[in-house]
Amino acid sequence: MTNALYFVPPRGPFVDPRTGELSRSAVRFLSGLFDRVGGTSGESTTDLATSAFEDAGIEETKAALYRLADDLGVAPPSIPATPGDDDPTQRLAALEATVAELRKELDALRVGPTVL
Repeated sequence: MTNALYFVPPRGPFVDPRTGELSRSAVRFLSGLFDRVGGTSGESTTDLATSAFEDAGIEETKAALYRLADDLGVAPPSIPATPGDDDPTQRLAALEATVAELRKELDALRVGPTVL
């Protein structure tokens, strides 16, 4: 069990205004904090590195990213090319038709499913 951690009272100064040094309560708090987190006998960085899990999920994440990149490479283009794409009026008419179809689908979703 760890020792109690002494806090600096809010009414007392952290630094003694006369000497410019840490107050007694601040030294007790910092000393207790030092002991609580391991002090000089705490685990070193190399101890923590050797005790860490070797596989923390990074390989699965990398595999998922590679799979996503492969899937994107073989995905069809999002807008199929149609004859007459050079003509802006035809493109606008095609977009208006698509928007009209989407509006119909949205209206059908707002109404809800129909019972047969």
